[in-house]
Amino acid sequence: MYYIGVIVLLIVIVAMKNSKSHGGTPKVFDADLVRRNAAVICDKGDPLNIPGGVFRVISPNKIARYPSPPIASSWDPNWGAAIRVDCTGATAAPNMAMKA
Repeated sequence: MYYIGVIVLLIVIVAMKNSKSHGGTPKVFDADLVRRNAAVICDKGDPLNIPGGVFRVISPNKIARYPSPPIASSWDPNWGAAIRVDCTGATAAPNMAMKA
């Protein structure tokens, strides 16, 4: 019985650690599923409320909108294959500018 309690405690600790970033803030985007710099479309929770807007993942909690296709292409040639995600809790960074 003791070992079961220890195993359950370890599972809870690992789950809590994996659900938070280093600062203790819950992550919006799981790095295993959505990589940094990925192009995403918010199925829900769009912080700018722009249906179909394409964003770049800046950090696990922050996204920046590509305001035009040329700007998106300057950063990510595959931006048109953006993945659909739940952006609830994400904050918006300033819009992306053309990459020099």
